[in-house]
Amino acid sequence: MQPNRESPPQTGGNEVACFDLDTDRPREAVRLQKPCRLPGVEFWSVARSERHWRMLHDTFTACFVHGPSGAVRGRWRSRGQERIVSAGCLQLMEPGESHQTTAVVGPASFFVVWWAPSLLESAAAELGVSGPLRFKSAQLARDDVGEGFRALCESVNHGSDALAVEHWFSE
Repeated sequence: MQPNRESPPQTGGNEVACFDLDTDRPREAVRLQKPCRLPGVEFWSVARSERHWRMLHDTFTACFVHGPSGAVRGRWRSRGQERIVSAGCLQLMEPGESHQTTAVVGPASFFVVWWAPSLLESAAAELGVSGPLRFKSAQLARDDVGEGFRALCESVNHGSDALAVEHWFSE
């Protein structure tokens, strides 16, 4: 994937570096956004992807899968297990983990949040949590969490002001 263009940052302290990437898939769209007011955070919006994604993560990562509730979008492998991923699911990865898409059931769209480890470690320390941070599960299917990610995705992708993005990010 190669950068296609960088959108100019917004003004008034709400700057967001935005990159639309060219891919080798004609219908696939990938947009990366880095909000200046949220250092250590990056958002990806992916549309119409049939790619078998494979990554080794150096961040804490959450991927929210769009679509009709419960619609199977494919299978993926992480932590030594293969899982079915459906619309509304949240895939969770942490630094040092790898994941791989093993099957797709057609084009999928999803929204990804990447957190620098130091960001979550600082937040945990402020809450009195010590020791290594881990996601308890590699996949989560909870409507309340999904609604928060859906709202954050809409806020980011529709150019909401920085305060609205920060609100949904903190939820």
